[in-house]
Amino acid sequence: VDPVERADIQRYTSLLVPPEMIGEHVGASPAHSTHRATSQEMRMAMAFFGHMGIEWNLLKEPQEDIDKLAEWVAEFKKHREWFAVDTVVHSDAADPAVRLDGVVMPNKAAAIYRFTQLTTSQTYPAAPVRLPGLDPDKVYEVSPLDVSLDLAKQDIANGQSPLGWWKAEGVKMTGRALATYGIRPPALHPAQAVLFKAVLAPVESAE
Repeated sequence: VDPVERADIQRYTSLLVPPEMIGEHVGASPAHSTHRATSQEMRMAMAFFGHMGIEWNLLKEPQEDIDKLAEWVAEFKKHREWFAVDTVVHSDAADPAVRLDGVVMPNKAAAIYRFTQLTTSQTYPAAPVRLPGLDPDKVYEVSPLDVSLDLAKQDIANGQSPLGWWKAEGVKMTGRALATYGIRPPALHPAQAVLFKAVLAPVESAE
């Protein structure tokens, strides 16, 4: 259940096995298998696309951590039904320190992506990441999931000035722009991850 180890375990296993058949659990910190300590946000984000099991003795945890887990479970339940039919996507990046994974609805109306900063990058801030799987001719609203919105509160950001699009209303971009140029992710500390979504923008009236 070490989320750093599982970043690539899950990434490559999901090339053949659907996420709902991969045991993706939120575990304790430090992990019993590696003794590596990780943030609760990293552990929850890494389990988000599967069945998000909980392999963690909550009787030993403070109420604050339990409340935070409840927020993530509630967010997961909002998307659980379409996770089961989504297409899993991965984006290759020139930076070996980062990972970009996602799940896209069959009709390409929405997608959720996970940006993971596994280790320290050689460049700062991180380069734009490409978002695969979207309709190139449609406009999407890209914005952080509620559980990843407040980076300062989670204390996982790495000192970058706030991103212009990392806010509830996000930014509008075409699927083609997101796939070919990409979008700049937040600068994170190593072993941290955030979730964000791309949803078809409402068609504006000609009036």
